[in-house]
Amino acid sequence: MALRTKPARMTDRIEDVAAWVLIAAGLLVVLFSYLIGVQTHNQVQERGRVESTECMPAVARLVSDSTVIDASNASSSTVMVRATWQDRSGALHAGLVTVPRGLRAGSTVAIWIDASGANVPAPTTAKDALLTGFIAGGMAAAVGIALLSGLWVLVRRAAMAANCAHWDAEWRNVAPLWSRGEGSRG
Repeated sequence: MALRTKPARMTDRIEDVAAWVLIAAGLLVVLFSYLIGVQTHNQVQERGRVESTECMPAVARLVSDSTVIDASNASSSTVMVRATWQDRSGALHAGLVTVPRGLRAGSTVAIWIDASGANVPAPTTAKDALLTGFIAGGMAAAVGIALLSGLWVLVRRAAMAANCAHWDAEWRNVAPLWSRGEGSRG
């Protein structure tokens, strides 16, 4: 059996070219996804650095117990509780802080405060930046692969439609010969 160097049908050649183009595009999708993930990681990490310079850790003392007050918080492992804390200059502040359930009044919890002493969310961590980068890169890869897969399906359908039309035309030429018994089998 001799190996063919190129496919006989034009549709097969078009499919081959499309496959090579889509493989090359797939490699570009991988590279692009990596770059998106790295860029996102760097941006989130820089935001975390800025947040850490704008806020500082503090210790808050709970004014009341951290128990569930209403049914809407029953499934949550954290609750909002009234607490007091001091800012950098020693001024006393009061407000709500998020704490785990089950703490008693007088317990202390770590919080983050800004320059004015207001309670703020903790700065973005390196772990958060890494996770965000992975998610962004993964989403970019998933979208790219989905688009390339969709294009491959379209190429395959177009090739099959062209092949079926060609086979139908050939059959229309051969069918009259076979129906009169003039065709040969084999």
